[in-house]
Amino acid sequence: MDFDELSSAQAAQFCEHVVAREPYLLRELASWMDQTGGPLDQMDASVDSLVPLLEWYLDLARADFLGLTEGLVPSLFPKISGPDLTAELERSRQSLVGGDRLVHYVRLVLARLVPESYWGVYRSPGVIDNLHHQPAVFLPGWPSGPGRRGEWSVIFAATLGALAGAHVRKGTVEPDRLRSALIARCPRGLVPARQERLASVLRPYLDLALPSMPMIARVTPAQAWLHEPPPPPPPARARARGADDEGDEDWESLILARGPGAGLEDEPWLLDPLSADRIAAALAEGGFKGLDAATLLGGAEFEHPDGVAHVMVATHDGAVRAVHIQPVDPTARSWERLIAPLRMLAVELGANLVPEGEYPD
Repeated sequence: MDFDELSSAQAAQFCEHVVAREPYLLRELASWMDQTGGPLDQMDASVDSLVPLLEWYLDLARADFLGLTEGLVPSLFPKISGPDLTAELERSRQSLVGGDRLVHYVRLVLARLVPESYWGVYRSPGVIDNLHHQPAVFLPGWPSGPGRRGEWSVIFAATLGALAGAHVRKGTVEPDRLRSALIARCPRGLVPARQERLASVLRPYLDLALPSMPMIARVTPAQAWLHEPPPPPPPARARARGADDEGDEDWESLILARGPGAGLEDEPWLLDPLSADRIAAALAEGGFKGLDAATLLGGAEFEHPDGVAHVMVATHDGAVRAVHIQPVDPTARSWERLIAPLRMLAVELGANLVPEGEYPD
């Protein structure tokens, strides 16, 4: 399901579904862990508890979830269900169903860090991106980043199921991946170096008496949307430039960086270091060839093989500090392919990805 194509009312309805299902899916998750001998008593909502959680979850995925997902429909993609799925789609269904449950434990981890956190609908500022209208956990007291308004939000709902899917298909997901992904999505200074180990927050769900599951929790609203016409497109101001692939568009150079605007001039040490590995991976996803962290740290300039863009990397003291993306001859499709992974990375790192003239002071 593409959240950025949902209307505001549909996005709110899906978020209501997520909120309503939470205690029921946490009870299911606790039951799964109890039935399979998982690390139930280690689930104290600490950030470190995400490591044994993912180890258990990946083993469960390797065993096809031991039948625990039988007959369950994934909230995000209800179309992937039924008895006639291919083996690949069945693995996807299992992973998505598992991710539906896992995301609520991640919410408990965030709630331990910020007790006032809450579910809400993320709305991307300015240009709509593929995170727009996704359910997110908002963190009161933590601003969303330099030059931005509102509270920091953490988005996981659409990605957790892919962890198990990637593990089953490729066999390589590090147990620390969920922990490190959460830290990368959180504002700097939120996650302490060490948290006290507490009692399990999942175990009480085993005996939690809940009323009958309400319809909004039991059936994903996306089920009805499969048979509805798509909503009208959002206002033109919110769409990325270059709506016509073949048109002569006014493409803007962008900057990816984190820190004060002065750092882009002659004080690069003011900019926060950015992960060269993550940037190389995002550029590779956007079509660049042969880039790795070592190449980026050389501070060189790179041309996209399809002539989409020219990229310049600014480094200081052995770290990447800024990435400049200058359009050369893109189409809307090729530009969006290049920028989308960088946009997601900027959100995860709390960095800016903005036109050169709009970088915040």
